[in-house]
Amino acid sequence: MKKAQTEMIGLVIIVILITLGMLFAAQFALNDDPEKKIFTRKGLAYSTMSTILVTEFQCNDNMLSGKELLEDCVNVELGGMGRYSCGGDSCEYFESQVSALFSETLDKWGKNYEFTSKWITGTEDRELITITPKNSEREEIANPCKGKDIDTSNPFPISLESGLIQTLLLICD
Repeated sequence: MKKAQTEMIGLVIIVILITLGMLFAAQFALNDDPEKKIFTRKGLAYSTMSTILVTEFQCNDNMLSGKELLEDCVNVELGGMGRYSCGGDSCEYFESQVSALFSETLDKWGKNYEFTSKWITGTEDRELITITPKNSEREEIANPCKGKDIDTSNPFPISLESGLIQTLLLICD
């Protein structure tokens, strides 16, 4: 009789130890590591931004990089004629192509973001393009990063004779 009771006590102790072990494992598994999230968002923002600037887009018979399209976009914004006509001006074409890329990547991954491109001179800042996520009705969401943790790609400058193009991608959770 005592031998059976000792075995039962041993089994209960083993079950308690296994339960405690599982509780500790669950606690550590469910803890979000904010440093890892920050690193992931920052890396995603930087790599996405650098990829957009070197990606080549088909514009009629030309293959143009994102950087070339943005440079041409400044010419259009200054009232001149753009060098490229891609079914519209280069600003509209760049925005539509990048929006399509974002909808296939960042939107599907459930990331909130804000892409901005500005033309900067000594006296003037002019916004060229702003792209934010779309909601289910395909309308742009204003201020998608307001009140959230934000990480940035850091500004990507493109130097021109007439000033500087600064592009920036914010990714937030």
